[in-house]
Amino acid sequence: MAGPLNREPQQRFPSGSRSWNPRPSEGGEDVTSWRPRDTFATRLRLIRGELGIDISQAATRCGLPIATWSYWERKGANPRDLLDVVLRIEHALHVDRDWLMWGGPLERRDPDAEPAPCTCHCHDKS
Repeated sequence: MAGPLNREPQQRFPSGSRSWNPRPSEGGEDVTSWRPRDTFATRLRLIRGELGIDISQAATRCGLPIATWSYWERKGANPRDLLDVVLRIEHALHVDRDWLMWGGPLERRDPDAEPAPCTCHCHDKS
């Protein structure tokens, strides 16, 4: 029987976008689940999704070329000057610098909670 669970992962999702983890379901049969790969490109997509902005809006707010941001997301490439790019995104979009640079688990924040403190020092008084 050919169905979505019987296809090869590459046929169902774009290359490099998800990793597959076969596991048994409650009924005992094997079910294929997925989770996003923890890559810079995926983190960029997650940021945009959370903020509800498109590539051009994100790039413009960060002072980065739209075509370059798009390339990072589409091709999964890392910027040559990764630290500079991460600092620009952190400052413009107030994203956690360490998570953007290195990845890690995602935490769901309480919508009523205070925002996380900004680590980019953009609000420091000199």
